[in-house]
Amino acid sequence: MCGRFVQTLTAVEIQRLFRLASRPPESERHFNVAPGTEILVIRAPEGVREGALALWGLEVPDVRARNARGTGARLAPINARSESIFDRPLWRSVIERRRCLVPATGFYEWRRRGKNRDPFLIQRQDAVPFAMAAVWAEGPVSPLRQGESTLTCAVLTTEARGVVASIHDRMPVILGPDRYDRWLDAAPMKESELGAVLEGQSFADLVMRRVSKRVGSVANEDSALLAEIADAGAADADADADAADADAHGEAGHAPSETGAQLGFRFD
Repeated sequence: MCGRFVQTLTAVEIQRLFRLASRPPESERHFNVAPGTEILVIRAPEGVREGALALWGLEVPDVRARNARGTGARLAPINARSESIFDRPLWRSVIERRRCLVPATGFYEWRRRGKNRDPFLIQRQDAVPFAMAAVWAEGPVSPLRQGESTLTCAVLTTEARGVVASIHDRMPVILGPDRYDRWLDAAPMKESELGAVLEGQSFADLVMRRVSKRVGSVANEDSALLAEIADAGAADADADADAADADAHGEAGHAPSETGAQLGFRFD
């Protein structure tokens, strides 16, 4: 899955890197994007690439999903499994015509060892930003999110490859620039086309490093989260910081699936 990522590009950088027709809206620099965060996405609804702000957690107005408690509250899935995205009405309604890109400079995954969960930051070796394949929807959102953007999105995931496979079984779908035009094309995409667009992507240039467990808390949003935790002494300091955050926020060190579920988001 993809439960946290990094989006620190400026509007000028995004316009240049993704060849947008005009400068996108300014968005905050995020070192720890969590479900429900307003992020910048790239669409081309009229055939021209544009930037837009969207909440991470898809809500499709004409599709209602009940949560596990049966309360009838809508869930807001942040991920969609690319292998089965055409199998469910929720996803079929958006994958055919409403596709977008989510610019990122890295994403986090957690390695589970017994009771321990250690976060890792995955980036390109050259640190160049990349784009994650995503889908979007627009319309009224749940009452808890009123007053914010009415555009929502979810990131596609695939089987983990490269270095990511050593710590997790899923990862976001990363598209190369040669796939952007077809992915953003508003023309309907058939199930038979999806594989051709998503397959053949190289993940050989991805590298990862262990980072602070502070990333587990949505309250932490600073560049120090990107620093590598390498030696035993640093690991001990990391544990102390984790304990301090737990006292302050009651959630530090948790993998995103634990905190996100409490906020009404679903991880696929």
